[in-house]
Amino acid sequence: MSKQILAAYDDEGVFVYQAFKPSIVEAALRRGTFAEGFSFDRLTWIKPSFGWMLHRSEYATAVRQERILKIKLRHDGFLTILRRGVPTSYDRNRFASEHKWRRALDETDVRIQWDPDRSLRRVKLERRAIQLGMGGETVRQYVQEWMSDSKT
Repeated sequence: MSKQILAAYDDEGVFVYQAFKPSIVEAALRRGTFAEGFSFDRLTWIKPSFGWMLHRSEYATAVRQERILKIKLRHDGFLTILRRGVPTSYDRNRFASEHKWRRALDETDVRIQWDPDRSLRRVKLERRAIQLGMGGETVRQYVQEWMSDSKT
């Protein structure tokens, strides 16, 4: 099965979505990037599919996911994240063995996961949507270098 990333974008970047509790979003909007309450010590997941973000956050009603940020991620940052990413499940077309895949997963700070995409009306779509989990140096770069615009 081939995979395509469907995302809104413009000349400056790709739009991704994240859901947080209100205090994290309010601090991020004041500062123009993540600030108080945002943790650099755990994976943070970005989703280019707004439909999948709505589904995942239960339409912004899930605990600590009551606000959704639309973030413009610079193109070079988005591509760097993708290059660093390793799928969360074994892909024999990409890795010669399950052992090599596990080692690659252990050595990266970016996880790639494909989940059933959703329409804005909660309908499960036939296609899959990518989500990217970042930690370590990649999440630091995401917050300090690659975010170019945040909106609610």
